Amino acid sequence: MPFGGLLTAGLISGGASILGGVIGNIASAGDREAAAKAQQKALEQITKLGAGPDLARQIFYKEFKSAGVLTPEIEKAVDQGVSKISQIQEDP
Repeated sequence: MPFGGLLTAGLISGGASILGGVIGNIASAGDREAAAKAQQKALEQITKLGAGPDLARQIFYKEFKSAGVLTPEIEKAVDQGVSKISQIQEDP
């Protein structure tokens, strides 16, 4: 798998699990549903583009903001997930 694909796969699995916990803690069921849809839409775009960590972060922010559910907690979760994934190095 090319390095970009590895990053994309890592973002999807790592980012989804980190964000899932934050989304689950959103009080309103409507907000949870909107956040889950925004996450899914972002992940689809990231996969389609093979986006690296920096672009993936911007895609997540855009989708959550567009859905009206971007909170400091979600921003922190996105940043943590992207930071962890960006530390992955390709095996020489």
